[in-house]
Formats: sequence, C-alpha cells, structure tokens
Amino acid sequence: ESLLQNVNEPTQAEKVETPALLIPTTPVIEKKEKVDNEIIFAADSDELSDANKTQIDQIIGSFDNAKENKIAIYSYNLNDGEDSFRRKRMSLNRAIAARSYLLGQGYKNFSIKVVNLNEADGKEHSIKIEELK
Repeated sequence: ESLLQNVNEPTQAEKVETPALLIPTTPVIEKKEKVDNEIIFAADSDELSDANKTQIDQIIGSFDNAKENKIAIYSYNLNDGEDSFRRKRMSLNRAIAARSYLLGQGYKNFSIKVVNLNEADGKEHSIKIEELK
C-alpha cells in the first residue's frame, strides 16, 4: 500500500454521514414588545426631554419596518375656545419636535406624516406615533 493517499478520496472520518439539519417548515416570527406610543409633554413645553427621546426610540424599535413604512405623528389640540391658536401651535410644535428628532436619526422627510387633531380634554399635552402600513 502506498503511504500517499489520493487527495480526492474522502478519509474514513469524512465517510461518516452527518445528520441532516432540521429546518422548521414555518418561519419563526419574532414578536416585538408592545410599547406605549403616546408621548406626554409638560403643559407649556414643546421640547423633547431625554425621556421623550428614549420613548420615541422604543416606539420606533417596536415597529415592523419603520425604515420602509410611513410614520404618523398625531398631535392633539384641545379647542375649547380659549387661546385656541396658541394651543394649536403648541400641539403642532410638539409633533414637529418629534419629526425633527426622527429626521436626525436618519428617517426620510417624505416618510413622516404630521396630523393635528381636535381632541377631547386629556390628550392635549401629548402626541402619538404610529407606523402606517
């Protein structure tokens, strides 16, 4: 017998069959944790706090595909007849602050929609962020 073995022939160890890999027939879908998508602001402020920014990051992270789908930012305006223009401007400024933050994170301008809603008492110091599919 020759001491040299043909390089193309498998060795005894290579001849042992390896077990077949088990591949699931249904895809594994990772469920994302539900996050509260309402962001509360101080009564007379339209600036995002660090906590607000962290919450926005968590909200966007819970979306299925935020980079491809549109994002809606709803601002709430309580119109009770008192100082309605200032209140509407404040609610829009809050939504714009969130939009500016998202633009700074790399989201495209055309994928972010800002909607100002007349809303019942209780939501006028908040915005809501949703993924539009």
